[in-house]
Amino acid sequence: MSRGVSTRAESPLSSRWVTFGVAAQNGVVAAFSAKEGFTGDETFLHKTFGQVHELTVSEELLCSDLGQRFLVDETGIKPYPVGRQALSAVEAFREIIINNQVDPESIQEVSIWAPRQFVARIDYPAWPEHRMDTVRSVQYQIALAAFDPATLFNVPRDRLKKDDRMRALMGKIRVEPSKELETFYPKVWPARVEVRADGNTFTCEILHPKGDPENRFSWDEIIAKFQWVAAPALDEKTSGAVIKLLPELDAQSSITPLLS
Repeated sequence: MSRGVSTRAESPLSSRWVTFGVAAQNGVVAAFSAKEGFTGDETFLHKTFGQVHELTVSEELLCSDLGQRFLVDETGIKPYPVGRQALSAVEAFREIIINNQVDPESIQEVSIWAPRQFVARIDYPAWPEHRMDTVRSVQYQIALAAFDPATLFNVPRDRLKKDDRMRALMGKIRVEPSKELETFYPKVWPARVEVRADGNTFTCEILHPKGDPENRFSWDEIIAKFQWVAAPALDEKTSGAVIKLLPELDAQSSITPLLS
């Protein structure tokens, strides 16, 4: 946690999980400390940071529209565990097979085009050995969407069942770079998918998958995701109390009930 740079997530229990959790915890501690009168370094924004942090701090950018513009509103929410680079491709595939009632076993070939920067990150046709493999492999994600959509939404991915149908479909999926789609990057992370099945060809291109700021979750969809993500840690009564409190949070004088 002292490096100041992001780490790769190769193992099932990556230190990234701890780093992100601690960052959220530190934000809460800082907020409560400020409320109690603790102060920090007021010259913080004017200092030069060392190379290890890999940060350039801009007071103008950090403080513009302070209290009016909240970047959390511009942050995407992924609908299920997936590498963000693969999300548009998986959603395009899901749209094709659902809207056209394609039988997954009839699929002859799936072609994916994505920005060049994504290809090496998502093109992982080997059968996964652990959870992180399932998250980064667009082939595995598409195979789940086709034959086991419930597991697509399973956060732990702790049971990698051996499915010959999924393995066969993964072998029919190819990923290619697209110069056309690369022009959208990095502002937009798009993908185009083509599915050949039973002599028919279906194509779908997605620029803003579900959960992007430009294609937001509804409140009901946010609640649904919270419920299945939190289920291992919160019982139904507790999660129900959280859901009831959140819409009224702005009007509350204290967040103690929520923390309780």
